[in-house]
Amino acid sequence: MSDLSITVASVACSTNSSTQTRPAVAGEAITQGAPVYLDATTGQAKLATAFTLAKSKAVGIALNSASSGQPMDYCIQDSNFNVGATLTAGAVLMLSATTTGGKITITPADIVTGNFPTVIGVATGTATAKIRFNDIHQAGVAKA
Repeated sequence: MSDLSITVASVACSTNSSTQTRPAVAGEAITQGAPVYLDATTGQAKLATAFTLAKSKAVGIALNSASSGQPMDYCIQDSNFNVGATLTAGAVLMLSATTTGGKITITPADIVTGNFPTVIGVATGTATAKIRFNDIHQAGVAKA
């Protein structure tokens, strides 16, 4: 399968008590709904990708679009996160290996040899997913 087509206006956290968000400064242009990682040198949020180890360490999904240097927020945990795309309940959401970064794919088959698999969450409905970003979902090991 290909990367999900995200409708940015639909991306949103739920009002569940388990929802957690964090503030950041964008280190490049970020689109709402894009998975982001924190640059180890600058601490700024940048587009995550499974293409390289450092960029595969996604910390959340952007809740607003931002240009480089602008403030933004990202969601790190939510049991009913609106991804902004059409999903099938039970589908596993993975960080895409798209070299431009900030994409979500729904099949591990899109992660090819040499890429770093990162699980983002599991679809709970046709538009929502349970997401939780932590080290358990990021092995830091390239697919053989």
